[in-house]
Amino acid sequence: MRKIRYITSKEGKKIAAVVPIGDWKGLKAVERKWKKHQKKEEENEDVPPPNIHKRKRPIYSIKESAIHGRGVFAATDIKKGTPVIEYTGKHISQDEANERYAEDNGVHHHTVLFTIDDDMVIDANQKGNDARFINHSCAPNCEAIQYGKRIFIEALKNIKKGEEITYDYHLQVDKPHTKKKLQQYACHCGAKKCRGTQVDLNS
Repeated sequence: MRKIRYITSKEGKKIAAVVPIGDWKGLKAVERKWKKHQKKEEENEDVPPPNIHKRKRPIYSIKESAIHGRGVFAATDIKKGTPVIEYTGKHISQDEANERYAEDNGVHHHTVLFTIDDDMVIDANQKGNDARFINHSCAPNCEAIQYGKRIFIEALKNIKKGEEITYDYHLQVDKPHTKKKLQQYACHCGAKKCRGTQVDLNS
């Protein structure tokens, strides 16, 4: 069988395999190789940032927070761009999340759901880790970065030892954004330009 040729994108990524004309005997081999390549590409989308699971000691600790309940604090100086922790939990559908954590009669259920896409969310109430204790801030020092279907909290700036780890939740709730609804998700981060709510007012 002749050598398989691939069509590549401008970035050099293989996007299609070219089957030589008349080489039908090799078609199945091409299909198997191409499927193997696609599977590898999909797996690579879920590769975590380097070294996050190879640390000799954790770079954060859990303590009481002035913002709310327990919080996550830097146990050492953390450089900008460093992945602090992965946000873990059970992957469930949006429909299941809406049914499980419905707001009945205006009652706010304190949930820890992280949206991956239109069909899936991470529910940190199930199989979640310490990331669920990270508090919201309107002037955060971290942000959530998505790698495939995984979420990592990464440093937006250099963080000093002892500082609380925070990120902007950018919560999205049904409009209209009434005063009562915004108060249900009140923010107590203490930032100079605190918007007073965890809700993303631009959503």
